[in-house]
Amino acid sequence: MLGGWSLRRRVVGKAEYLENGPNPRFVATNLSQEEYDARTLYEDIYCA
Repeated sequence: MLGGWSLRRRVVGKAEYLENGPNPRFVATNLSQEEYDARTLYEDIYCA
């Protein structure tokens, strides 16, 4: 596959709508769901 990732990735998305409009966010990771649930991955690891 041209331009693709060589390994499988998990994508976590956060959909938020603020006063200024949409504020979507995405995290692509190789950390498994068994290691970190979506909220922990986003809030404690990505946003840290």
